[in-house]
Amino acid sequence: MATSSPRIQYRVRMPEPQTHYFHVEAQFEGPFDETFTVALPVWTPGSYLVRDFAKHVIHMSAWADDRPVPITKIDKSRWQVAVPALTRHIRLSYAVYAYELTVRTSHLDDSHGYVNGATLFVYHEPWKNEPIALSVEPPPGWTVTTALDRHPESSGYSYHVPNYDVLVDSPLEIGPHHPHPFWVKGVLHELVVWGEGPLPLDRLLGDLTRMAEEAAAIFGGLPFSRYVFILHLTDRGGGGLEHANSASVQMPRSAFWQTDGYYRALSVFAHEYFHLWNVKRLRPTTLGPFDYQQENYTTLLWALEGFTDYYAPLLLVRAGILPVDHWLKSLGESLKSLQEMPGRLIQSLSEASFDAWIQFYRPDANSPNLSVSYYHKGALAGLFLDLALQRATGGRASLDTVMVGLWQRYHDTGYPPDAVEAMIVDVGGPEFRDWLDRYIYGTADWDETVLHTVGLELTREYSRPESERPVYLGLKVADKEGKLLAETVYRYGPAEQAGIAPGDEIIALDGIRCRLSDWTVRLSQYHPGAVIHVSVFRRDVLTHYAVIAESPRPDQWLIKPLTAATDAEQREFSAWTHQSWPGE
Repeated sequence: MATSSPRIQYRVRMPEPQTHYFHVEAQFEGPFDETFTVALPVWTPGSYLVRDFAKHVIHMSAWADDRPVPITKIDKSRWQVAVPALTRHIRLSYAVYAYELTVRTSHLDDSHGYVNGATLFVYHEPWKNEPIALSVEPPPGWTVTTALDRHPESSGYSYHVPNYDVLVDSPLEIGPHHPHPFWVKGVLHELVVWGEGPLPLDRLLGDLTRMAEEAAAIFGGLPFSRYVFILHLTDRGGGGLEHANSASVQMPRSAFWQTDGYYRALSVFAHEYFHLWNVKRLRPTTLGPFDYQQENYTTLLWALEGFTDYYAPLLLVRAGILPVDHWLKSLGESLKSLQEMPGRLIQSLSEASFDAWIQFYRPDANSPNLSVSYYHKGALAGLFLDLALQRATGGRASLDTVMVGLWQRYHDTGYPPDAVEAMIVDVGGPEFRDWLDRYIYGTADWDETVLHTVGLELTREYSRPESERPVYLGLKVADKEGKLLAETVYRYGPAEQAGIAPGDEIIALDGIRCRLSDWTVRLSQYHPGAVIHVSVFRRDVLTHYAVIAESPRPDQWLIKPLTAATDAEQREFSAWTHQSWPGE
């Protein structure tokens, strides 16, 4: 490797991709102290869980001016080199096993390589702001796509990187792919795809363009000169991870073969794209620059992730991609799902944000009883705050106004912990301090009447005739390997009061065997107040519980056009969604 400036250089090779090992060299130019410590992040920004990436590192070796020197691992993610006097350069060499296919990790096989920088590049803490030179050497026939700026004088894949945070924030897609360009507001965007399966490419590029135009319209333009979408088509799973000038999206290939799946995939793209403002540039100071060795806490994920999840489908609606009725149906389903979680009355959105590190990515059977998702409830907070602001200001302001105000005031500098609250109050008035206390710092249920502001209302209905409605047991069941299991036992429900526990295998109701396929039908044979004798196996011991049935719960929550919506409310709906009021 060259020894010229910058003083930090990385070289990435993959000589045998079928073995799933990236080979990394990291060179640092002195002067040095007597010891030199490097570390690998324990987490990756955008995914709030300690993942301990160093567990995949092997063969860590060190050289001082090309002479081997000892290197010692001093804790789970850090190594220390004893530096001889007058050493000019330290070079580290190591390999990283990469065979976990997610947007949060790295992956390498004989078809492609994907690099999440947090998993691959060690760093020296005092030098995180130093410029970096990165060189990638792909196998023959492979190319490299990234949002990083390529070295203008290099014929290979060499990049100038301003600092370590940017390096970690710039994933690499390496393989025999070809970028698909498209332009938004005159700015180049690229889509690179890995994975087999038919893809409606022209439709996808067109819809991404329209979605991005709607996002740019909110903030008055795009804050970059080039953007990259990396799409991985797989057999299962899915998700996305935001970066300042790129996004990684993983979706089942089958998602693009059906209408609902296509809309879900586009919502993931829209979510990650909106993050280029909300999270990557508009962020609390606690989320950048990062401490990569421990949790970075914030109480604002309800705004960072929740608002982003609210805007994702709204951008698609405004662009004319997602039908209004489809969107309203999904909002109703989301409200119903939240109502079914006793945890909504236990944990506030602020608390859910702070506890993300121990709860969101580590759910268990009792999670619905004690917690909420800052994505799920946070998106609904975005909806109800948006409509509350419109109602309070007579349509003169909205959540768009809040986001633009934050952008104009803080841009890419990081904001203090109270900035979002202050902007909401500034836009909506002092009464929104009470709104925040009730719905963000408290656990109150939503004020549904704000839906009337845009000519909508929420109804609770039954999809089945009265004789076919199942009684309520406070129990969510699932079939696992042919066994009917109690997946979730809801707090204060009849099943919990009777003694049924998560993981119980349900054998029979009143002595007659029960299966998932006939669960709903069986429960429809009972009336409220009936005592149902439920037989279960728990740790292979047969036990019987008497469960007192409760009245059926409405299974359809529908957001519909308000019967007597005024012309003003209809106009407000159109201003909000850029679409016609659905009752016309």
